[in-house]
Amino acid sequence: MTLTTVLVIDLFVLTPDRDYGSARMFGVLELLLDAGCRVTFAAEAPADDARYAAAIEQAGVQVVPARGRQALNEYLKENAPKFDLVVISRAEVAGRHLATIRECAPDTREKEWGKRIGKE
Repeated sequence: MTLTTVLVIDLFVLTPDRDYGSARMFGVLELLLDAGCRVTFAAEAPADDARYAAAIEQAGVQVVPARGRQALNEYLKENAPKFDLVVISRAEVAGRHLATIRECAPDTREKEWGKRIGKE
């Protein structure tokens, strides 16, 4: 059985004890893991406390070090084709990275959390 590889992208490293959006997205990561997916999480901006990234890793999710927008875009250029599905949490993040994902991994499915992507 082939595992589905999923990349989840958000603006910040999740801080589920600080805000509901992070708690909700952490729940999505757990659901993906429970479904048998191999999950990677990437954010543009790091949390102010390294324990948050460590908590995501302890849940079983690979974490891409958060080093800014440009670094994430470079990661996507190199690694997007490795994923079956990319979940993007925020419209502004999708706006910055969706073109790179589409260019480098045209067969990867994409989902922007809570909004429809693309033209009608």
